[in-house]
Amino acid sequence: MRSSPPSILELVLRPTKGDGEHELVAEWRRPGEPPVRRVRTLRIDADELATRIDPEAYGEALGRAVFDGEVRELFAQARLSDLRVLLTVDSDALRSLRWERLAGPFEDDQWRLLGQSQRTPLSLHLPSGSDRSFPPLGRRELRALVVIANPEPGNAYGVEPFDETAALDTVLEGLGSIPSVVLGKDPRAAGPPTLEQIHQRLTAERFTLLHVVAHGTYGRRAGRDMAVFLDDEPGRIEAVPATALLERLHELGARRGLPHLAFLAVCNSARPDAAGVFGGLAQRMVRELGMPAVVAMTDAVTQATALTLGRAFYARLRDHGEVDRALVEASVEVRKHRDVVVPALFSRLGGRPLLVDDLDRPLTREELAAAAERLDALFLERAPSLRARARALASTVAVDPAVLGGQASLEHQRALASLEQLCEDALELSFTALAHGREPPPYDLRCPFPGRHPFGGEDRELFFGRDALSEGLLEQLQRHPVLVLSGASGCGKSSLVEAGMLPRLCDRDPELVLARLRPGEHPLAELEAVLPRLEAAPGATVLHVEQLGQVFLRCPDPDERKAFFDRLLALVTPERRLVITMRGSFVEDCEEHEGLRAEVEKRRRIRPLSSDELRRAVEAQGEAAGLRFETGLVSLVHEDVEGEPGAMSLLQQALRELYERRHGRWLRVETWEELGRMAGVVTTMAERVVAGLAAVDQKRLRAIVVALTEQARDGSTRHQRRQLSLDQLVEGAPAERAELQRLVDDLASDGLLVETRDDELGTLIEVAHVALLREWEPVRGWLAAAAEGERRRELALVSPPTEVTPSPAKGASRTWVAVVAAALVVGVGALAIASANRGDAQPEALASAPPPPAAAAGGAPEEPSAGTNEAEPPPASGSTSPAPSLALGADTEASEPTGDSEPTGGSGSAAESDTKTTPTTKPVVRKTSKSCRDDRLAKRVIDDALRGRGCDRVSVTIHGGRLKVTSPSIDEDVSDRIEDCTDRRYPCPD
Repeated sequence: MRSSPPSILELVLRPTKGDGEHELVAEWRRPGEPPVRRVRTLRIDADELATRIDPEAYGEALGRAVFDGEVRELFAQARLSDLRVLLTVDSDALRSLRWERLAGPFEDDQWRLLGQSQRTPLSLHLPSGSDRSFPPLGRRELRALVVIANPEPGNAYGVEPFDETAALDTVLEGLGSIPSVVLGKDPRAAGPPTLEQIHQRLTAERFTLLHVVAHGTYGRRAGRDMAVFLDDEPGRIEAVPATALLERLHELGARRGLPHLAFLAVCNSARPDAAGVFGGLAQRMVRELGMPAVVAMTDAVTQATALTLGRAFYARLRDHGEVDRALVEASVEVRKHRDVVVPALFSRLGGRPLLVDDLDRPLTREELAAAAERLDALFLERAPSLRARARALASTVAVDPAVLGGQASLEHQRALASLEQLCEDALELSFTALAHGREPPPYDLRCPFPGRHPFGGEDRELFFGRDALSEGLLEQLQRHPVLVLSGASGCGKSSLVEAGMLPRLCDRDPELVLARLRPGEHPLAELEAVLPRLEAAPGATVLHVEQLGQVFLRCPDPDERKAFFDRLLALVTPERRLVITMRGSFVEDCEEHEGLRAEVEKRRRIRPLSSDELRRAVEAQGEAAGLRFETGLVSLVHEDVEGEPGAMSLLQQALRELYERRHGRWLRVETWEELGRMAGVVTTMAERVVAGLAAVDQKRLRAIVVALTEQARDGSTRHQRRQLSLDQLVEGAPAERAELQRLVDDLASDGLLVETRDDELGTLIEVAHVALLREWEPVRGWLAAAAEGERRRELALVSPPTEVTPSPAKGASRTWVAVVAAALVVGVGALAIASANRGDAQPEALASAPPPPAAAAGGAPEEPSAGTNEAEPPPASGSTSPAPSLALGADTEASEPTGDSEPTGGSGSAAESDTKTTPTTKPVVRKTSKSCRDDRLAKRVIDDALRGRGCDRVSVTIHGGRLKVTSPSIDEDVSDRIEDCTDRRYPCPD
């Protein structure tokens, strides 16, 4: 056994968006040293590789594509150490290549197959989603199930028999003192080599090794699956598909478990092209069953090669316990065989040995108790989410097993096996090794992911992706002492300054004095509080004013704001520099101060990182803190945030959640799934934010989210986000603009909303991730209530009253008459905000109630009658309610009444008689805040619908981008898509 663990060179091949391009990540890890990482893109011509018949030529061509530039230099350094090479192919387009033939550059530019060199044992590393436990083994735990399936002569498949006695002798010679059970036709066999017998034996006894000697096939007669030739019950040969074999192995329970190592002396048991269809048997045993290691054949192999290799392999494995090293050392015995390159190792051991020396000595009760006591602190710092489980298992394991019997002894063994696996995952050390006094590897306690908070100066070593920009901004600050940075919420402005620019400034000038200010309700007083630090500085200073826009939200006094801006800009000298960060949504507000406006006009706009930049930055963050991403995890997380406006901040929050549930250094795919992926992270964020809001802000949040949502226009019932300007969002509640703007700003800081700046439209607001609309249960309820309110309003507008009641002047409630309203009011979004600001008592009615007519026309809202509630939706036909107004889309402004319209309700209205005819009215469509062209088109649709029809009750709605006009007097609905200006019936007006 080795006295110290080897170094690891891990090569990971990933897909990219580039056509034919793949990303190669090479990472060299040494015990006690920080990892060294190199990343590059590469192209591999599979067709050209296929022309290379010679394995060495094939391997060299493959190696030259992989080991190029900095990756080649890294390999040259790594091979000077005690090295293991792990190759992970995460790109579907590359999985069918013969990676077991990969060659590397050695001295004098000689290319050698890595799998044949004892200096570079190669494992094809595969991730696994299996939760099966495979604790480390001691030699005394080795026990082999040997399956030898020799076909009968003249079998229906035409498969040649072999010398079963010689084959069994060779296998048993290699196993040596390892106990074994044989399934075959030999007299020494305990049963026939059938699938059923294999399943029964693995169920009844614990075997840590599985060795199979049989013929295999791949292709048409195996149903495009790989198949193993075993015996059927009558003793005849049958082709057992890999899928059928795996299904039976899946059934095995945890009591006996699966073997830790399988040696498949079977032709084609790991064909790479099979991996592209169903997956080769060996690959699937690791990936799907979670087996730690499988040695298998990637092509046809002779019995001589397979048996000789197996005999030497077990002898070397018993010697030092390392599977990859044992295989490459055993290959020396068959190095002159033409099929020496066929065997390959598929593993998830990650360079760790299969057998551990320490486990061969029984532990004392005192050692068990001491190790159990240490676990709590270790799991608290390395895997806090697993701490409770480790504590429970440790309490069971700490009992002296010698005093246990029966069921208690069995439970002790199960707990110990589970604890061994848990410690391996989280501590990189088995529980038994810990009990023997070994120390786990050093561990970096820094969390590299700030979550909702920006990076600070203490995080500079964890901040990546902005090096060039930071240097450019420093040069700009050297030329001019004021630097203004603006950008959308969550784009990284504060992090760029605090973790990128300012630490670099301090490196250049160690005497530099820094001060920070985040102004609020009384900005001038807050500025005066930091001035003594700046004034006392003997040399240069830099003041960072973060989120300057808060001044406009928190400080209502314009005189105080002016005094603050005057004082702030007066501080600036060549030695006293000023850095300002602000959201682009506050750029227009800065125009109130001439000096500030002049500086803001010279601002630098900060863009979010691109998808590729973000991915590289995230991986570098993890690497800097010693963390490892399980293969495929980074791709999954990026897939969930790609294209979302809040991708940068959401990604950091998601990674923070993953970090809180880390397994030591590992961030797992399984954990991401348990979190509910990004949808789960977003909804958890939302619950946390809502819990901290006041009741009135919770109502406003509901209204804002409804306003920022629309139904998808692809014919589905899904909702999608939409952008609204700040003016559009608050137009239903102008009196509450300041409070709504303050809430929007807070929600953007919390990562639920994103504010961006558009030169023409001003501040635009949208939901940070669509999962908030589709997956968060409260929002789904809000949207359903809003849709129901729209439906009721539409029905109410076309439903005639069925009874006549006295007018309010005569002491009775008012009657509603369905008359074409003379005003068009804002749609469900702004209406929801207006409803929230009126203080509705019933949350389920929010975004459903229409405003009173006076409010719709711009006047004061009408007081409700006694016993009524403004939040109630319009009643059905025949009931009483305030008169609703037409809703024409979410962007329509309130219109003035026309002279043709007649007021509803009140003395002398239609409420006094059911025989009084309501005059026909002509709807008037004014300019909307979205598009005048849309309004003219809408008016043309309405005019055509009403022309010559004498309509007296009309509903006009926009839903999902479709304008709809309905009336009892019209036989059919008249509809048109507003955005389609090429419609022949309603061409868009000039």
